[in-house]
Amino acid sequence: MERIVFNSCGKSTQYEMLIGTSLDEFGNEICRFLPCGRVFILTDSNVAPLFLEDVSAALRAFGIDVLSLVVSAGEENKRIETVQSILAFLLNGNASRSDVLLCFGGGVIGDMGGFAASVYMRGINFIAMPTTLIGMTDSSVGGKTGVDFCGVKNAVGSFHAPVLVVCCTDFLKKLPLRELHSGIGEIIKYAVIGGDSILNLLQGGIINNAALISACCEIKRKFVEEDEFDNGTRRILNLGHTFGHVFEAASGFSLSHGEAVGLGLAAAADFGEKLGFTERGIAQKIISLLREQGLKTNYAPYCTETAAELLLHDKKGDRSGIDMVFIKEFGHVFTHRVSTESAIAFLNSFCVF
Repeated sequence: MERIVFNSCGKSTQYEMLIGTSLDEFGNEICRFLPCGRVFILTDSNVAPLFLEDVSAALRAFGIDVLSLVVSAGEENKRIETVQSILAFLLNGNASRSDVLLCFGGGVIGDMGGFAASVYMRGINFIAMPTTLIGMTDSSVGGKTGVDFCGVKNAVGSFHAPVLVVCCTDFLKKLPLRELHSGIGEIIKYAVIGGDSILNLLQGGIINNAALISACCEIKRKFVEEDEFDNGTRRILNLGHTFGHVFEAASGFSLSHGEAVGLGLAAAADFGEKLGFTERGIAQKIISLLREQGLKTNYAPYCTETAAELLLHDKKGDRSGIDMVFIKEFGHVFTHRVSTESAIAFLNSFCVF
């Protein structure tokens, strides 16, 4: 079992990510955070039929009391109303600060559960147990939580780091192919940021999931520890997300997050080439990578009037402009403020009114 240590809250506390293959490896680790408490499992309607019984049984084998809540799966359910149901689950179960919320599922479950944990009793501990590649490589670490609101992705949220992240790669064996590809979208982002180290893991035959998870999280760890609350250098990790978030929302969330991020990477490279920031050919290189991994490559259908309007709500922007992450070349990315009008004009250039 591999361990990656994340420093949190100005490096005053730490939490670990554990990467292993079997549920049996993690029981003792989870018990460390439950001297006298219970585990409240939050999962969704996709994950529960596959894994909930096994996870509950594994925890009970260590003498842990388990309660569970299953919510409807999907980004369309990542909203305040679902968080209210999670809070009611905790309150009705008399959850205390000695108990732990186990967020067991993909990025949506991690985001909502982490947010609920941050506000219930002004903050309780939670453990992230991602079941998707995108959760294991990206969203389960870093402390960002949130829900969508009024059609804007992650408009309401908080920073609340887990006390432990458990990555059991056995879960990936039952992942639908589209979900696996969605995870690859975020991994390509890390390949652009980190260069050859991750590119080499992506190419050349059978993908080593554990190695990819470790390599991506090591890159994220460095940015998170330097800028935990996303005010400076951590914004590099938003590469592909400015356009990606608006494509995802403009599609009515028919695009998965990873698919949208992949398209956002291609669009950011295209925009950068047009502005003279990005070396020629980078956008095509990204599109080729997306195609090789079975991901969507055409973002024009999502450059709608709705997408342009959503760009105005981006958290990285204000009245003076928007901070975007641009690519000079693979392994060299940077932030630059552009006018919101220029970004909207780029999207509008693909619109058919």
